[in-house]
Amino acid sequence: MNNGQYEQNYYYPPQPPQQPQRERKIVSVLKAVGYFFLYFGIMSLVEVIIALGEYFTDYLKRFPELMEAQTYEDSMRIASEMRNQLQVFLYDNALLITFISNTVAIAVLALIFFLRRRREPNATENRFIFKNPGAVNLVVILVCGFLLNFAVNPILDLVFRLLPESVLESYSSYSNVYSVGGIAVFILGGIISAPICEEFVFRGAMTSRLGRAMNPHLAIFLTSLCFGVIHGHPIQMLYTFALGMLLGYVFRKHGLFGSIALHFGFNLGSLPTMILEAVNPEIIQSNAFNITYTVISYVSIPVSVLLTVFIFRKKNAVNEERDQANG
Repeated sequence: MNNGQYEQNYYYPPQPPQQPQRERKIVSVLKAVGYFFLYFGIMSLVEVIIALGEYFTDYLKRFPELMEAQTYEDSMRIASEMRNQLQVFLYDNALLITFISNTVAIAVLALIFFLRRRREPNATENRFIFKNPGAVNLVVILVCGFLLNFAVNPILDLVFRLLPESVLESYSSYSNVYSVGGIAVFILGGIISAPICEEFVFRGAMTSRLGRAMNPHLAIFLTSLCFGVIHGHPIQMLYTFALGMLLGYVFRKHGLFGSIALHFGFNLGSLPTMILEAVNPEIIQSNAFNITYTVISYVSIPVSVLLTVFIFRKKNAVNEERDQANG
């Protein structure tokens, strides 16, 4: 019997399905921390590169003036003016820089996720990431996020009454960054790129991996703390932490697309006011606008609560079995 005939008649027993390896808890935690610092590092690196480029350009323009400086005080004055000009540049282009940073971060994360798909399957891969929330749920989640932007205002008004004037002034100055650069930049940086990038990092990467190592409620809590911290100002940390908690549970219920929709809707809620202010600033300062905005804000509270209840409603047994089979 030749080798070909031997191989044809030989019985090969069926191989058992490959069992994916489970990831150690400490590895999952380290990966979550690594993604956070990767995101923070990319944002910081892009800002530093842009700042250095602007500073170097300004230095070349003022180089003859520096060479002609007669005293040390003149040189320090010019250097101080260049630093101040750089700060103004960074403030005026903060949202554009954020858009560029988010775009770079999304590209890096997409490359990492693409390379990870080539690896062997992992039993701890989060089945919520690419879960399909459905068209109806997606629309409801988006509308809920939009109304939450208004609903948070009465709560902030109560908090503002307890804070000193200096804190309120710093928050107002910090918030004005989002309106600098124009509506187009806000749409690109605040409404489109920020929700996608931040949800990829904080929910898709961090919440999913921390959820492998600990109670999912604790994972959402810790991720929400990090989500609040990166927003800088203490007042903004307060409501972004609460928003992060909601985004975490929406992620667990409806997947990454659901949390992106909620985040997108929340940021979108700031757009109508920006458009009105760009068209006619006097409208924003009128009593009619203030009354209308207040009414909308208070009405948004119960409506957003009802929509949230709808978002987290329980599915019937048929849908639960279908999700478990797909997951």
